Amino acid sequence: MKGEGPIVLTRLLPSQRRVVVEFPPGRTYYLFRGAASGPVVAEIGEHDAMRRVSVRLAGGTSSRIDDGSLTRIAYARLVRKGLGIIELAHGPQLGLRLRGTMTQGSPCVGGFLGYLWEVRAVSLATRVGVCRERFENELLEGTSTEADVELRLTHAWDLPWATFELGLVPGASYIRQDLRTSGLAPARNGFAGQLFALAAASHDFGQRTYVGLEIEAGTYFLRRLDPQGWSAEFNLRSSVFAGLRW
Repeated sequence: MKGEGPIVLTRLLPSQRRVVVEFPPGRTYYLFRGAASGPVVAEIGEHDAMRRVSVRLAGGTSSRIDDGSLTRIAYARLVRKGLGIIELAHGPQLGLRLRGTMTQGSPCVGGFLGYLWEVRAVSLATRVGVCRERFENELLEGTSTEADVELRLTHAWDLPWATFELGLVPGASYIRQDLRTSGLAPARNGFAGQLFALAAASHDFGQRTYVGLEIEAGTYFLRRLDPQGWSAEFNLRSSVFAGLRW
């Protein structure tokens, strides 16, 4: 509406009204705006006598919450929201890994086992893995087996259908090469340090189970026998994994 001049006296807003949401007794409930990834707008404690909350909506009617109509949210998402319901989520992981060759042969194919701890700001995981690649030339053929242990430090961002993570992965590897030739070729053993940067995406199935995909880019620090000396060698890794949380 306007007066006699150009000054706006009243601005009409979209129709909004308050509705009442009622929660059953015996549980603690958190009401989020928009979706599970949105901000908390109300909290009903397990022992609160008042089980009704009045909220402002552009549409809708008052209703009573039924547990059977709710969607379960993964434990790790509750931890990262910092609501105080769960301070720590943790559990085992396993996966398959593909690494680029270090011998000008085939990619290194293998797997890993790990354990993950998640708090509000960061996720910390340890993993033990093994992979094997094959190589050959005019003089010999052989296999290269890597066994590694690593520490993974990541930060996660939760979206409605997926969780994305960025982080760093320091670690150490034991590498053994077994050679086959017409002459004498003893096995070679060595150690390497590693530092990778990772990007990961995962999807939760219920509260406890999840699957995901990782891509890593980083450097191995190792000593080569031919030519002799230490070198820093770039490499890529990719993994698919699954895990459980408690």
